[in-house]
Amino acid sequence: MNIIIVGGGKLGSALVDFLIKEGHDIALIDTNYNTVESLVGKYDILGICGNGANVETLRDAGIGKAQILIAATPSDEVNILCCLEGKKLGAHHTIARVRAPEYSKQLVFMRKELGISMVVNPELETAAEIFRMIRSSRTLKIDSFAKGRADIVEIKIADDSPFAGLQLLDINNKFKFKVLVCAVQRNNEIFIPDGRFRIEAGDKISVTASPSELDSMFKLLGYTKQRVRSVLIVGGGTIAIYLAQQLIENNIRVKILEMSEKRCEELSEKLPKATIINGNGSDESLLSEEGVEKYDACVALTGIDEENIVISLYAKAKKIPTIISKVNNSSLLRMINSLTLENTISPKQITSNHIARYVRSKQNDHGASVQTLYKLVENQVEAVEFIVSDNEKCIGIPLRNLKLKSGILIACIVRGGKTLIPGGDDTIEINDNVIVVSNGLYLRTLSEILA
Repeated sequence: MNIIIVGGGKLGSALVDFLIKEGHDIALIDTNYNTVESLVGKYDILGICGNGANVETLRDAGIGKAQILIAATPSDEVNILCCLEGKKLGAHHTIARVRAPEYSKQLVFMRKELGISMVVNPELETAAEIFRMIRSSRTLKIDSFAKGRADIVEIKIADDSPFAGLQLLDINNKFKFKVLVCAVQRNNEIFIPDGRFRIEAGDKISVTASPSELDSMFKLLGYTKQRVRSVLIVGGGTIAIYLAQQLIENNIRVKILEMSEKRCEELSEKLPKATIINGNGSDESLLSEEGVEKYDACVALTGIDEENIVISLYAKAKKIPTIISKVNNSSLLRMINSLTLENTISPKQITSNHIARYVRSKQNDHGASVQTLYKLVENQVEAVEFIVSDNEKCIGIPLRNLKLKSGILIACIVRGGKTLIPGGDDTIEINDNVIVVSNGLYLRTLSEILA
């Protein structure tokens, strides 16, 4: 598809990287010449230095032939204007990044009345994900499918784990729950395993099952779910506001450490039920003075990735049960594995996942449609949820008889509200929600799993 991206910042560059790998023709517009030159030098794309809200600039980028326009500049208003102009000039679909809290209640209006196909709010989505992690308080990462009827969680295998040394086919036979290990990271290698694969201590595994089956697994592994009563947030940006609002609504005590005195005054007005402290959240003496070790969770949300990592390491040394770090730098995310920081979150990754799911759904005019898409294991593995229509070639055929491409695993089937961990005799049927895990493939339709 022909896709125009306006804005070459963190999100824009992440989308270029993602979408170019899927074979799309990309035109990038940015006001910064160096940004355009850098991305054009790295990728096979059309680069235009100019204002994306300028009609002539959009025409130069080929707006009349564009299937999708994605506006991801730092300005909400420019993004909205880009989408309105793009739609008028012929773009089939438009996506706007809108971040300001005051616009968060107008998203439905933007879609229905202004005709913007999709509005994404990275800060709001990130806050919702962090809140979900705090509530679960026991996994590295958890992603939900089929309206919460199936989850994929990432856990690290400890030396004394009952899973260590087991072949995957032995797990469901030995224990009283049914789960499926759908991906394994061992050092720098990624595996989509079969039943003969043997788990080792130190592996990071992605497991799929219904929430109730996963609860049984958590009990076996000793992951006790503790009630979170207090959360310390370091950094008072927009994500902190969204997160604090959700926490306070659930009767969780919130304290925010923020360096800017002016920002502290704004936070006090917007969050009267939170405790706001003006100070440097990476200052050990301040953290100690504020009793960091007494909190059930610590969330590092400063604008500097390295600072968030240091804060989280300090919180880990103080044995805070749940620690979450905001990290956008991909190279730092890879390094964090060696630092034993288990819970990290990337706003640009969350947002790019949402947009990528939408883009794929618009490539598929028939067949199973993409409902949910998540990146697993440092973005190297995908989990895609499809709803099956009546023209799929795989319907009614036992899974053992399906010839699947290499690197494909059918991880879960949800049928009639029930979650099924599939075996060789199971089949895919019309209206099923099917979760497919793949390594190195970009699936747009369910049919693409077949060799």
